Amino acid sequence: HIKLRMSMTVLASALLVLAVPSMGFLPRVAQLGASVSRLHVSAVQRFAVQEMSVQKLAHVLESRGQDEGPDTPQLIDVREPSELEVVNYPAPGISETPVFLNLPLSQFEEWGRKISDGDLLDPERPVVVVCKAGIRSMQMCNWLDSAGFDEVYNVQGGFDRYASQIDDEISAY
Repeated sequence: HIKLRMSMTVLASALLVLAVPSMGFLPRVAQLGASVSRLHVSAVQRFAVQEMSVQKLAHVLESRGQDEGPDTPQLIDVREPSELEVVNYPAPGISETPVFLNLPLSQFEEWGRKISDGDLLDPERPVVVVCKAGIRSMQMCNWLDSAGFDEVYNVQGGFDRYASQIDDEISAY
């Protein structure tokens, strides 16, 4: 029974690790035999990506500029530059310029190392990631989570949902 339970833990850990298409977990596969329980706990503790509603995003944007501090979310937009030409969302009444840092997934080679090294984002501060519909932003969230970021949020439905439920002045594309 103990051997079977340990085998299940190893299998679950390996599947959990291999199921994530991110670079951060691949080195841990090699450690599987040496530290099964530590890996299992680590794999279970990661996957901290949370969903954020567009209503909550609206609240975050409204409170931007007030009480900026260590709990103030870092806002990331993973859409491509051509998409920003169509819709580059500023925070109305707060900023006439976009408040999201644009990190297109296609340009990962340019910014990936900067994030891993802690030069571009603070892994201890919350990160909110958005895209057009929520799919690419979830990929980014999974990568940030595997890179050790403590609090990562994916905006459900992306700017499409935000436009339809919060701000109808944003054009759909």
